[in-house]
Amino acid sequence: MIDTSVPEGARAEVCVRNDHGAEVARTGQPLARGRPAPVPLDIRAWPEGVAHSLEVTIRDAQGEKIGARTFSVTRPPRPGWLGTKAGLTDTPVPPFTPVRVQGDAFACLLKDYAFAGRALPASIRSEGHELLAGPVRFELRVGDTTADLAAQPIRVNQRSAEPRRVGGGGPPASRA
Repeated sequence: MIDTSVPEGARAEVCVRNDHGAEVARTGQPLARGRPAPVPLDIRAWPEGVAHSLEVTIRDAQGEKIGARTFSVTRPPRPGWLGTKAGLTDTPVPPFTPVRVQGDAFACLLKDYAFAGRALPASIRSEGHELLAGPVRFELRVGDTTADLAAQPIRVNQRSAEPRRVGGGGPPASRA
């Protein structure tokens, strides 16, 4: 990590060289308020398993070099299972069980959650032990009036045995 005490207007520059010393990428980014910021670097074209030299240089607002550091970076080989259906299952791996729903309560991840008609849990139990001192409250106070926003009703409106893909995996596969 490069020291965060860089002056206002400083810039990070990154130069990447392959194992033969040839420059393969160069990029830079201003440092926000003198603090390090992520410098995006696309490594998809790099050959797998080959070490690259990554030189980071910090320059002040006038372009004067403040400091530099060199790292060795290797793009790891692509795992053989990537892009396959290995490990995909419609059933949870033990000791986990499928989500069980009964009314406005459900059980998953070794815990039981009861909502008692509220938007936030009224009870969370793990291995038979209550984890909450009382129902979760989300209060809004205006003057002398207090409203418990968690007391809004909740209901389960859909159940499905079909797994749903959540985040990052793109659209679910179509079923023909």
